[in-house]
Amino acid sequence: MNIGLDSIVFIDDNPAERDEVRQALPEVAVPEMTADSSDYPAIIERGRYFEAVRITAEDRERSGAYASRAQAAALQNGSTDYPSYLRSLSMKAVVRSFDTASLERITQLINKSNQFNVTTRRLTLPQVRELAENPAWVTRYIRLKDRFGDHGLIGVVTAEFTGNKMFIRDWLMSCRVLSRTVEALVYNELLAAAVNAGAAEIVGTYIPTKKNALVKNLYPDLGFRQGIVLQEETSWLLNTGDASPRETFIEKE
Repeated sequence: MNIGLDSIVFIDDNPAERDEVRQALPEVAVPEMTADSSDYPAIIERGRYFEAVRITAEDRERSGAYASRAQAAALQNGSTDYPSYLRSLSMKAVVRSFDTASLERITQLINKSNQFNVTTRRLTLPQVRELAENPAWVTRYIRLKDRFGDHGLIGVVTAEFTGNKMFIRDWLMSCRVLSRTVEALVYNELLAAAVNAGAAEIVGTYIPTKKNALVKNLYPDLGFRQGIVLQEETSWLLNTGDASPRETFIEKE
């Protein structure tokens, strides 16, 4: 399901099983329950495990997205040719600049994404709105669907033009679309924007955290060369004149 263990709450009335999960999977939240099941709602509420400031349309459709992912995974398990499997998904994406209707979901994704997130920069809704209105910035969000269902808004990227360079400030995606070539789709979008603006170089930054090792090799895998290495971050450089679009199995709508 591509859900981090730190996002899971294990609730069980058996103390031995609770202890087993605590020892084997310390990242999972395991609230201590009483013998009286009528106490459970209050215990869960006190733990504040399921609080949400806002509920978006994607949140309401989350269970359907999990079901469609399970169907796609079953199809993949029965396929020996991965490119053919990707083609069979009939994936289609909407890639657009930030718009008013999507700002809340964009902000939510920016502040929730930990694994596929190159900088893990957090932004408020007013800050996201400011980026959307700034002509010096490139902003894009990605919505993805396949023949099994609609995954909703699953990716966000922002970049800033300074001189003749494009600096990628944010690049994050939901883990539920990993290995679908969405990365190549975003790369192609950034490259096109840089070339159209006359930028000679694209600069990406990777800031490691305890959770984002998943994207450690994102930039080198896309052909970026290593730039400056500091204690807490590494820059990656790409000459736009030497770059070309990457293969993707996703059709843009």
